[in-house]
Amino acid sequence: MLEKLIDFFMKVLRLKRVPRSGWIYYGVRDPETVASHSFNVAFLSLILCEILKKEREIDCEKVLKMAILHELGEVELGDIHFEGRRLIGDAVEEGERRAVKEILEEAGLSSLYPVWEEFERAESFEAKFVRALDKIDLYLTALDYEETGIKRLDAFWKTEANRKHFGVHPLIEKIFKILKERRDG
Repeated sequence: MLEKLIDFFMKVLRLKRVPRSGWIYYGVRDPETVASHSFNVAFLSLILCEILKKEREIDCEKVLKMAILHELGEVELGDIHFEGRRLIGDAVEEGERRAVKEILEEAGLSSLYPVWEEFERAESFEAKFVRALDKIDLYLTALDYEETGIKRLDAFWKTEANRKHFGVHPLIEKIFKILKERRDG
């Protein structure tokens, strides 16, 4: 069992070397990695879940699992940016599904697959919340890149699909509004 876990850990470690391809597509020379993005989504999830649980019921353990697992398929597929996904279509989602299932099965962790699948389907509050935070991280990173002199990131701000799940809670919409005001300010 430990040998399989070590193999799993070594495989997931690849995410530290996989650059986020959307940033490269738009001219960012040294973009964040999938692992750094996943860390920030998990961090946002932890902090904002703590705030939300004071006012509503939310399964923070599930939220954190989703945040940590949400990019696991990219261990095998790499990061495929929005324009590439648009052209490839459903094959990307099917490939990610198969990759995540295989990776978790090989490690004896199939019990985590339904949590990842729930995130993908975005049917629960927790899944929509993490999907929204995935995009909040996108906007935080875009703002950070723009503040350090990188231009031409308008497409990220204009793509309404990025904000699909922002209605899950007013806090998400408020965070986006502040980020947009800082950018436009």
